[in-house]
Amino acid sequence: MNRRILAVDDEDIIRLLYKEILENKIIQMYFPRFELTIASQGEEAVKLVKEAYEDENPFALAYVDVRMPPGIDGLETAFQMRKIDKDIEIVLVTGYNDYSSNEIIQKVGTPRKLTFQKKPFTPTELILTSVSLTEKWNYERIKDDFVSIVSHELRSPLTSIIGFLDTLLRNPNMKSDMRQSFIQTIRKECIRLEDIIDKILRFEDLTKEHHKLEVSNIDVENLIPEIANQMQHLFENRNINFYYELCNVKQIKGEENLLREMLINLIENSSKFTKEGYVKLSCKKEDDNIVFVVEDTGCGIKEEEREIIFKKFTKGEQSIQNKRGLGLGLSIVADIVKKHKGKISFESQVNQGTKFIISMPIDITKKIDNDEQ
Repeated sequence: MNRRILAVDDEDIIRLLYKEILENKIIQMYFPRFELTIASQGEEAVKLVKEAYEDENPFALAYVDVRMPPGIDGLETAFQMRKIDKDIEIVLVTGYNDYSSNEIIQKVGTPRKLTFQKKPFTPTELILTSVSLTEKWNYERIKDDFVSIVSHELRSPLTSIIGFLDTLLRNPNMKSDMRQSFIQTIRKECIRLEDIIDKILRFEDLTKEHHKLEVSNIDVENLIPEIANQMQHLFENRNINFYYELCNVKQIKGEENLLREMLINLIENSSKFTKEGYVKLSCKKEDDNIVFVVEDTGCGIKEEEREIIFKKFTKGEQSIQNKRGLGLGLSIVADIVKKHKGKISFESQVNQGTKFIISMPIDITKKIDNDEQ
């Protein structure tokens, strides 16, 4: 998540105030840790925004003092910032009434992503504004990425299907083996489309507050081998050994379709990022919980990507290079675990592999009953 904040003010005491509030260690225990950069003049702030934007590490939020002699004032600073980075959230800070709202908008160029803050401000005002606007920046970035990703993911198989169908229509006398190959490819792309739509609908359903688990008895000794057989095709003709290990838990309670999807998503994820070695699915009993483990010898997860892997519509560097995928798989897994009153964690080393660990109650009905009492 982007928590980068730029604060520009010509007064030493105000710059110090930004630092003492937004970098306060006690406050950071309860609120997100912000990455604060300070500037004393408009020209310096514009340069910092330009450098950050060009480095693809933009600021989410900028606090800009309206009066900043000498040099360009806050309105011109905001205008130049907006020319460089149209997505930056800007808060104009002033203790005066030099301009009307219309005059400010005329000078800055647009009211979009523009907020006003009276000076002096309280620590509470600064913290709440910072949390709110950085969250807004991140949400809008995720939303834009989602539209872009979904458009690409849907268009790609559709383009393939249309292309193969057009070829079939133009060549009614095509050899039967080639025709069969085309039909198989069309079917494969249709299945891929169905999977994309299913993931979007599943995500939508899981995020609804009213979603209620359809709890049943689940035979673990059958579930795991069935999933393993279903996923075996992902590892055919690849230098990867896929296997599973059962435990002494024979039966659990939960929603079988969701638990099946949870494990399938984890195996698919490991398959994407493992070039050689193995992918392993196993389980074990710990007290009143069952622990599912999916581990691999893949590329691992970089330190800077670890806090985003369960976020919706987000992708790590390796996932972006793979191109395919909505960035929903692990988010859906996390939601399923949460619905089952469980916990998910992972251990990972770059270029050595990753282990996902899910712990959940063997009998979720007891947990649900306790929560409702």
